[in-house]
Amino acid sequence: MNNPFTILQLNPTYDIDEEGLEHQYQDMMHHMHPDKYNTKAEQDIAIIRSVEINQAYAILKDPIKRAASLLALKYVDTDQLQMSLERLSHCLEIQENNDIAAAQNMFNMAQENFGKAWNASNLDSLKENFLVMKYLERFLRNNS
Repeated sequence: MNNPFTILQLNPTYDIDEEGLEHQYQDMMHHMHPDKYNTKAEQDIAIIRSVEINQAYAILKDPIKRAASLLALKYVDTDQLQMSLERLSHCLEIQENNDIAAAQNMFNMAQENFGKAWNASNLDSLKENFLVMKYLERFLRNNS
């Protein structure tokens, strides 16, 4: 799939305006509705385009997938990333203590730091905060 920011005609950023995203999605889906087209070929193209728009929207709505998409723009393979020992130790401690409040707080901080790192083009910080978000999101999902 192409870059979800390009598909939805949005500037690549982590700190996305969710209302703006929703509005852009709705507007594009309205214009791509297959019933608006007369020929079968045009309808088929509209269906394909609608699927792309739906997939892009789903990615950008999800903070982990949005972060992964931004890293892909920097040619980072997120499957090859490894968390620093210090961060991993802190995440494991939170998990062992089953400290959901601390996990949520650390997740929120990692999101904030990812956004700042994107704006500052700090690739190392982007990678580290992505891994923290990914790890803690899984922990929070399994414990909610």
